[in-house]
Amino acid sequence: MTRTKINGTKLKWEKGLNLPDTALGLSPSTTKDHEDLAVVTEHADMLGYSFLSRPDDIDMLEDILAELPPGDRPLGLVAKIEQPEALSNLPALIAVALRHHRSSG
Repeated sequence: MTRTKINGTKLKWEKGLNLPDTALGLSPSTTKDHEDLAVVTEHADMLGYSFLSRPDDIDMLEDILAELPPGDRPLGLVAKIEQPEALSNLPALIAVALRHHRSSG
């Protein structure tokens, strides 16, 4: 959509904007995500990581995970490639994921 109603429009609660060709430089991880990771490491065997774009995003996640008690089994990582910047950085994202010796996809 490239146009709005004549008098504009309002975003509804919990809706957002899609800016597919814009690198915003925002962290893919929130404070709530950090809190949720404690539960994930305890119960899950795989973690889906949305909206990562740069290799530093994987390093940041690994730093957070290193502060948590390890779970009973190794935690795999699925990098969800959802932005053009992530696609451009795909070789570097793969290299960083391999460097951390975690099963990844």
